[in-house]
Amino acid sequence: LHNIIDGHTSISYSAAENALKVTDEDPANSANVILIYKRESKPKSDFGGGTNQWNREHVWPNSLGIDYAAPAYSDLFNLRPADVNVNSDRGNLPFDESLPGSSGYQKPAHAEAALCSQDSNSWEPPTIVKGDIARGIFYMDIRYEGGSGEPNLQLTDNLALVTTSASFMGKLATLLVWHFIDPVDDAERMRNEVIYSNYQANRNPFIDHPEWVEAIYGPTLQLLVSPVSDSIK
Repeated sequence: LHNIIDGHTSISYSAAENALKVTDEDPANSANVILIYKRESKPKSDFGGGTNQWNREHVWPNSLGIDYAAPAYSDLFNLRPADVNVNSDRGNLPFDESLPGSSGYQKPAHAEAALCSQDSNSWEPPTIVKGDIARGIFYMDIRYEGGSGEPNLQLTDNLALVTTSASFMGKLATLLVWHFIDPVDDAERMRNEVIYSNYQANRNPFIDHPEWVEAIYGPTLQLLVSPVSDSIK
């Protein structure tokens, strides 16, 4: 599967700005994009680094193994429009359920991200995009295997491994759950098609074939299901 999606047409990081204006266009307003965490429709012209603007969010954080390396740094399957302030607040937190009472728990995660929550070591996005985010992360894990000078990105359940000196990202078990509770929808399929046809000439296989998530990450799924089955017995 890696060999099929490897070697895609790479666009520059600056070109990714205009690409996101197409891939994440608001279907109800062609002058706007939809922000990934805030779920707000924002004018395309409001791109920048200032307050009340939007910028490019690395869903798999740049500091967790990408380190500005092409083509991963500008891979459109990993970039989404995000509110500048919310993007900064998320930082490089891995994805997981943020639990009330845990260290640093906040809901909302940010005043401008009412549907998100966070704690000291995780960020939880809105339910409506949990599956989208999970499948984007699975793509990055399979696409970048360390060949040709590219990073070797790796998913893990051990959040202690997720540091800026390594290339791990998580939490795998949670992302698997999110994949199932938020199935692929038409908007996600359309975004996949636009990236394939207009920009990169490769696809996110987990959008085309959601069943491949289980085929690849089956051992983790079995570990996830076992405690539930035991408790039922």
